[in-house]
Amino acid sequence: MSKSAAAIIKQMNLLEAHIGVHILIRTNHGTRLTDAGKSLYKVSQFLMQYYEEVSQRAGQIVSMSSV
Repeated sequence: MSKSAAAIIKQMNLLEAHIGVHILIRTNHGTRLTDAGKSLYKVSQFLMQYYEEVSQRAGQIVSMSSV
């Protein structure tokens, strides 16, 4: 996945506006997560793991039904 920095910044700004909280602290020295950002990151990790599990199970079901 290759996106420009401007595209990523735009998406992050849209996400923050949508959820109503700042998830990043932006300074001249870099960017770091706010406490809300850290919490959302943990939840997103869980969701990605769950998505992977669901995808694997769906693949298994498709394989079994095509036998």
